[in-house]
Amino acid sequence: MASGVTAVQSVEAPESFRIVEDLLRSGELRLRVLHHMPQRFLDALIDCGMRSGFGNEWLRVGGINLILTEQKTPPFDLAQLRGVGVIPEEQKMIVVKSAVAYRAAYLPIAAGVIEMDTAGLCTANLSRFPYRYLRRPIFPLDEI
Repeated sequence: MASGVTAVQSVEAPESFRIVEDLLRSGELRLRVLHHMPQRFLDALIDCGMRSGFGNEWLRVGGINLILTEQKTPPFDLAQLRGVGVIPEEQKMIVVKSAVAYRAAYLPIAAGVIEMDTAGLCTANLSRFPYRYLRRPIFPLDEI
């Protein structure tokens, strides 16, 4: 394809996924398809062994893995994700709510980190605090 639409995302029932699979097998699929399965089919898909990321460069099943915990648990270990079936190294993006606890586990597998400047006691932006009795300049608040 020289120009135009080269990829689409689809949120359809498994039957439409089979139709796109047939197009792929016959060589008639001319664009990439990221297929998101509706939640109502989730149990049946899991029973069949389907998971997020299944497929190839032309037809892939995608979606979002969302893990919520009842108890506050710092993200110290990638086993927390593996324990619920998420393989961290295979994810395109992982978002954690943590100021620094994530670093030991996640930095070795991260291509990059985006820190959010959120309010609270554990902000990543130390300049938010009103330091009154601090000798300046001091790293990391000031350029030294």
